[in-house]
Amino acid sequence: MRILLKLVIDCDADAAWRALHSPRAIAELDGPFVTLRSLEHLPPSWSPGDDATVDLSLGPLPLGGS
Repeated sequence: MRILLKLVIDCDADAAWRALHSPRAIAELDGPFVTLRSLEHLPPSWSPGDDATVDLSLGPLPLGGS
């Protein structure tokens, strides 16, 4: 079985690409359910090889392990 979902976004391809590489945009997409808190400085845009330590939580419950 194959299920396809088509999503049309009212923006140009460059704006969508910038949003996919933006830590702030990703944090806004995760909310209001998941909270993303940076444990170090986040770059304004992700580049290949970039790493950042973040803390994810679902309300009062932390996600992931440490």
